[in-house]
Amino acid sequence: MLAQAIIPVEIWPILTFAVVIVMTAVSVRAFKLFARKFLVKLNEYWAIQTQRYGSWIIWLIGATLAMDELGLDPSLLLLVIGLAGIAIIISMKEILSNLAAKSELDVYRPFKLGDWIQVGRYYGRVVDMIDTETILMTSDNEKIIVPNQVFARTVVVNRSTREGLRVTVPVTIDRSRYGLADVERLLVEVGEELRDYLVRDREPAILIAGISEKQVEMELMLYIDNPAKKQEVISEVYRRISKLPEKIEGTSKKPRNTR
Repeated sequence: MLAQAIIPVEIWPILTFAVVIVMTAVSVRAFKLFARKFLVKLNEYWAIQTQRYGSWIIWLIGATLAMDELGLDPSLLLLVIGLAGIAIIISMKEILSNLAAKSELDVYRPFKLGDWIQVGRYYGRVVDMIDTETILMTSDNEKIIVPNQVFARTVVVNRSTREGLRVTVPVTIDRSRYGLADVERLLVEVGEELRDYLVRDREPAILIAGISEKQVEMELMLYIDNPAKKQEVISEVYRRISKLPEKIEGTSKKPRNTR
């Protein structure tokens, strides 16, 4: 009553309007600080979007209250708020889909950090998993960012199994020059020399792929622990075979990567 007696009645709604606007601005500022401090720890992108859309909503609510203080009909502004809310939900469709997909990944866990996976035409090691995306690192140290919703509609191949990645290296043997027993023994020795690359408890194996009158097609089969080392292992096998004193002839066939 004292305030109304000192301040003219005509000015009072204007002052109330100004107070509401100031309080709205303070609320927006506090909301942004909260989002920046706490939500960014969960997901930086999610924190930015929350700051943006949350600030809009607070401003619209504050504007509605301020218009009411001036005696203006806030119906139009309420309609704008409703339309803005629908627009926000539509614009956040991708984010919400990614969040839902992340929850599904947490339940079924088709892969974990450190696994080598293939998603579509992309292949790499899982280095990070956040609410909206999963980050892969290729063998060439290229970073691939995959939205989590992709895993819900794409076949995912997890190549990081306990058995390791099977790599076969073909070798052609001249039957008229070399004994198969000696060749097999030397190939196994080559595999054993690469033990640091192999899965524990998986021994190198020799397969006979084909036999003709003059040649024998053999394959050295190795189970490597790190799929990123595949080409390195293959190159090392051929390098060691070439150093064997005229006992094994390597082929130029492209090695097969199978499971």
